[in-house]
Formats: sequence, C-alpha cells, structure tokens
Amino acid sequence: MSDAVEPLEVEAVPDLVQPKGAVLSVRNLRVEFATDSGTVKAVDDVSYDVFENEVLGIVGESGSGKTVSSLAVLGLLPSTATITGQIVYRGKSLLGLSEKEMRDFRGNKVAMVFPGCPRRAEPRLHRRVSDLRSHRGPS
Repeated sequence: MSDAVEPLEVEAVPDLVQPKGAVLSVRNLRVEFATDSGTVKAVDDVSYDVFENEVLGIVGESGSGKTVSSLAVLGLLPSTATITGQIVYRGKSLLGLSEKEMRDFRGNKVAMVFPGCPRRAEPRLHRRVSDLRSHRGPS
C-alpha cells in the first residue's frame, strides 16, 4: 500500500510576473474541479500581490472561492482540481513544486487562518483582529 498522492493537474504560465518588492504574487488564478456532472469553476481570474510585512485578508460571500483560492496557493487542493495561472513566491513558481517543497513553504513561509477560527487561533492574533476591528469600526 502506497501513501503516494496523485499529483494535481497544473498548467503554469511560463513567464513569471512579480512586481518589485512583492513576496507573493497570484496572477489570473483559476481553479476548476472535475465532477461526474461536469466541470465546476471554483475560482475565476483572481490576481493579487502581497508585499513584505503585509497581511492579506480575503473576504467575500459564501461560495465565492476564498478558501479554494487560498488552498491553491498552499498546494492543499485534491487531485480533482485543475489550477491555472501563476502563484509566485519570491520569484519562484509554486505550481508544480514537490510535496516536500510545499510542506517547507507552508511550514516556514506562509500561513492561513481558516474561516471561523479567529478565537481558536493564537490568542495574540485574536487580540490583534479585535484591535483592528475596534480601531476601524464596524465594516
């Protein structure tokens, strides 16, 4: 019995695009899932940049692709996903990296706070989010 995971289908754009100073750049990200009923488009043409010492918060309606797009960046989607576009970290494409390389990236370079878990996250993060809310007022 093998613990090998079937690789995701990935179509990377050959020319990496990353503005000067950006740590993470996502360009034209699309994520689709093959189902018995056909293809489901979960993310369609998402682009953003994150610069040094920035924190990115992704907000949107339920089912809008927030979690799927973040899981694509982290390389945590199932093998039924097809990812197209670019995901570039410090000049290196993340699409097509080995599982070992992605584990290093996830463990040392980037993190995700999943929806609904600010109180379960580290207490300092919860206090920081609370401070931001009180400082900026209700949104």
